[in-house]
Amino acid sequence: MIGCATIIRGTKQNVAVKTIPTGATVIIKGIEKGITPTILNLPRGKDVVIRFEKEGYKSVEVMLTKELDLGCAVGSAFLTGLVGIVIDFGSGAVYRLTPSEVNTVLEKIEEQGINLKDLQQKGEITIIAVDMEALNK
Repeated sequence: MIGCATIIRGTKQNVAVKTIPTGATVIIKGIEKGITPTILNLPRGKDVVIRFEKEGYKSVEVMLTKELDLGCAVGSAFLTGLVGIVIDFGSGAVYRLTPSEVNTVLEKIEEQGINLKDLQQKGEITIIAVDMEALNK
């Protein structure tokens, strides 16, 4: 016997992931799963951490949490009894991942350091250039 939710809903859930800007690498447990925008097919019965990485932008992690779909669990118990509900809980079919869609804005990494030319033009600094090779001769 198999649980009703396992048959009808399955043990995996599609989750759409998008980033602004697009083209971020999607990583789960250290494994690349695609480039945004994409749709991930994830197991319903486990929390999932999705990491987004793009050169020049700060990495972002988003956690999807499993939540009991009470209506699904009650329906499964009613239609298949105790054995079916045990199977559905074991397979994760009675859960849903939330959020079911991920839209993330990546923050651009600010360049570090001081632009010496800008400071010189403002009269805030005097730049002295030294040719080290000429000094060593």
